[in-house]
Amino acid sequence: MEWIKEYQKFKLEINQQSLTSIPYRVLKQRSIFYEAFGLKEDFFADFSRMARLFKSERECLFARIFLLEKLTKNESLPHVTFWKEIYETADEKEQIALLRSMAIIPFSPAMIPIAEMAVRSNLTTVFDAICLQNPFPGHYFSENSWNQMVLKALFSERPLFKIAQLDKRKNQALAQMVFDYAMERWAAKRNVPPELWRMMQQEVPIRKSITDRLSQGSSFEQAASQLLLQDYQLEHQNIYQDWDQLGMAYWKAQPRPQGYQQAGSGYHQINYKPE
Repeated sequence: MEWIKEYQKFKLEINQQSLTSIPYRVLKQRSIFYEAFGLKEDFFADFSRMARLFKSERECLFARIFLLEKLTKNESLPHVTFWKEIYETADEKEQIALLRSMAIIPFSPAMIPIAEMAVRSNLTTVFDAICLQNPFPGHYFSENSWNQMVLKALFSERPLFKIAQLDKRKNQALAQMVFDYAMERWAAKRNVPPELWRMMQQEVPIRKSITDRLSQGSSFEQAASQLLLQDYQLEHQNIYQDWDQLGMAYWKAQPRPQGYQQAGSGYHQINYKPE
């Protein structure tokens, strides 16, 4: 994932240079910044200071992840208390950093309930931080928690192709729920996102009438029909090479509303690079 590669470059630069010798990154509070990364001050105060120390939101995010990575190497850390306290007291951007850090730092079982709590957040940015471009749910979520996250992404109109390990975690229960959801939307004469069909498995039979309907729809639905036939090992001729390519093309074509977006309100501009 590109954002993880960028973070590793950021961390390498921080580790190779004296922290106080990076004036273009840090504002006037360089001594506070040094103390923060030296863990000489109170962690929760240091964590919130990052917003004042970095000019770029992305660098601020990476600095917070770096700070968490350093702190969690401390074996005496009370992980359950730590993760719960910091998530519950954090603001939106601090929660995003905490959730993104789960892709970087060593696993602790205490992370799982925090990640599951983030799935229930009504803030799109917080939900995206755990759901999109984050390998943690794919590795550690139970099937039930995973299905809830994918369904919320679908209901909230999030780009499914950005969910890590989406194909590996497909399961019959999720496929059946997604199929039923598609039938309900069609019955109500509403559009069905073409990415939805990616969740199907051969245990859930797809009638010819379904692929016929898709093949008569938009170019994206036609592409979904062909990929669906491919997944079911039936005769097909693809418009797009795979589901990721279809997902990227579909979301690129969607309108982008301006302003605050609450989870479930539709498209939200993602602050992390897509590729």
